[in-house]
Amino acid sequence: MLKIKKKTFILVLSYLVAAVLALGGYALAQTTVGGAYGETSRDGYRHALDEAAAAVADLDGLLGKCAYATGSEMTETLCTRVYGDCLAAQMTLSALPFSTQELEQTEGYLGRMGDYAYTLCRTAPENGGFSDTERKSLGALAQTARQLSGQLQQIQADVAAGNVLMDDPENTVRQKSDEYRNAVTLSASMLKNESAFPEQAELEYDGKYGYRAASGGGSDIVTEGEALKTAAAFLNMDESLLSLQTVSSGEKLSYLFKVTVADGEGCVTVDGQSGLVRAFTDSRVPAGGELTEEKAVQTAQALIKKGGYGGVALVKAESSDGAVNCEFVPLWWGWRCEAQRITVSIATDNGGLRAFDASDYIDHAKTRTAPAALLSDTVCRAALPDSLTVKESRLSVLESPGGSDVWCREYVCADGGDQRVTVFVSAVSGRQQEIAVG
Repeated sequence: MLKIKKKTFILVLSYLVAAVLALGGYALAQTTVGGAYGETSRDGYRHALDEAAAAVADLDGLLGKCAYATGSEMTETLCTRVYGDCLAAQMTLSALPFSTQELEQTEGYLGRMGDYAYTLCRTAPENGGFSDTERKSLGALAQTARQLSGQLQQIQADVAAGNVLMDDPENTVRQKSDEYRNAVTLSASMLKNESAFPEQAELEYDGKYGYRAASGGGSDIVTEGEALKTAAAFLNMDESLLSLQTVSSGEKLSYLFKVTVADGEGCVTVDGQSGLVRAFTDSRVPAGGELTEEKAVQTAQALIKKGGYGGVALVKAESSDGAVNCEFVPLWWGWRCEAQRITVSIATDNGGLRAFDASDYIDHAKTRTAPAALLSDTVCRAALPDSLTVKESRLSVLESPGGSDVWCREYVCADGGDQRVTVFVSAVSGRQQEIAVG
């Protein structure tokens, strides 16, 4: 679990204040052209630039220390501070009056570096320190930080010497001044650095910017005719009531059919790789009826079974706008696969299908292999605070930001009042993985 130390929190807060000051200057500048207000806005931008440069300089120093860090405590401390510096630099740079192109590469680097550090805050301490692969990646990222820090420091010096002028909001002053029309501005300097930004190597880690090998999906492609038969059978309708509207190619082949239904129209999408129905919507607005929530859940479960999605477990069912909206997760050898949710909406007036979505089920489907050794229920419960009382427990598979399976013991708890708290504890590390409230 990420822990922000007091020093890091104060540092981030100071950068946020710098961003607010810059934005405040921007707002003041909108009320007049030039004058004291325009100067105030530019002072705010200079302060934001200085704070961003300081954060990147600190980031450069921290990444240099990572090459020599060992042990859980030191690696976690460094990763937390790196994450804080990336966040601070992003906040202050976002206060500058630029369009996105002047900061595209810089923002991309800070986002990737921040997410990498955030992930290492958990994995490095669990593994007792950085692995050789992580040290190599941190070394490459450190080189980029050093270059970026040098560029920002040079820009600071140019601004101080008057060789580079701060941009003003909406160019209100520059349009009326020869000084601005003929000057090198901060945005131009940043854009020049962007064009020379080093190419970023792929990061091998379990985060949202991590390298992912191409999936080894099957080579069989579902034909239009097969997709039509699947859709008609799923809806229990004659094929003549469906007409092909769109074929979506590319990475995810799918077929979209228009459906003629009573009192409206609908559309159904069939996945071109798995052959399963991906989604269905019906434009008819149900009037509301007496169908019970229990019966609606049974209807939804029967539809899922008929569609070939396998065994599922009900997550929740809620009544709203004349329908019962249900969420299910598939079961894999007794494990609930939380990332593969299926949602089904059943109308309460006629018991018919109003909406269906199995996109997560299809997109996150894969062959899973549980770890050979898992921690016992007793060991995992030790990660729960004394303030919670366990009401239910089960086995669940979560998905990390990088797409890896996280095998957990799930505990549905009460906090002593009316609050429901669900805690997922890793069955591999014994540490809390996720917490859901409500």
